[in-house]
Amino acid sequence: FIALGIYWFNNLKKPLFMLAFLIAISYVLNFSFFLGKYFVDLPLNFSQNWNYGWREAALYSKKIERDYDNIIVSGKNGMPYIYFLFYNRFDPLKFQTDAIRSYAPDRFGFEQVDSFGKYIFLDEFDWQKVKDNPLKNSIYIVPVEELPENQKAGFDIKYKNGQPVIK
Repeated sequence: FIALGIYWFNNLKKPLFMLAFLIAISYVLNFSFFLGKYFVDLPLNFSQNWNYGWREAALYSKKIERDYDNIIVSGKNGMPYIYFLFYNRFDPLKFQTDAIRSYAPDRFGFEQVDSFGKYIFLDEFDWQKVKDNPLKNSIYIVPVEELPENQKAGFDIKYKNGQPVIK
């Protein structure tokens, strides 16, 4: 087959045109492969690496925030307050005046926002303390790995592949 390919390629009148055509086809195929991996495979199989679920949690909390005095969020996965500010369109001027911060750097080297409005962000979340001393009329938004296995949840947010991420 190689000899046949070499014979065919040598007999072409415009081998440079054919070479350019083959290169263009290979670029199109590789770009198609990239698009498939980026838009299909990555969100489905690797959503846990991209903090998936915080958008959904923020939007859900916005719908129910009137019903609760406090919305308590675990801060284990970085700085979830950013998602709640962005997706709930919290007024930046109001945030600047209302936010309670601890100016000591967190594990990423940034200052920690402890709360703003009804939202309270706990860097160290201890479910046993919550069970022993729960805040009245509050909802807790917690990654699945921080909950005991037998703990029931009012809502579930799942990765694209169906595994639970936030309760």
